[in-house]
Amino acid sequence: MKKLFPLVFFLLTDSCLVFAQGPRVTLTWTQSTSTGLTGNNVYRGTVSGGPYTLLTATPLPASTTYLDTTVVSSTTYYYVVTALAGTVESGYSNQATAAVPAHPNSPTGVGALAQ
Repeated sequence: MKKLFPLVFFLLTDSCLVFAQGPRVTLTWTQSTSTGLTGNNVYRGTVSGGPYTLLTATPLPASTTYLDTTVVSSTTYYYVVTALAGTVESGYSNQATAAVPAHPNSPTGVGALAQ
């Protein structure tokens, strides 16, 4: 059995929040340097320290980014990533946090003048 080293997890970026398409969070990380790496799993929770729920239906092959489009406004999420070598999964990476802002307020005072 090969030993997988923990991933180094970079700070999450939330500069890609687009309300027209719904809120989203972009995760980035540094890949494990373990040999035999076959992919990564991404997990998310709403409580710091877990529990976490698997977000990736199938492992991400050699990817170092993930776009979470299932987030809800005004919610804080906690993410971890694991590395896979076949069926062997590493422990969780360090945790990253994303606070999804509320939707912007709707415009008010809109009027129309028929001519």
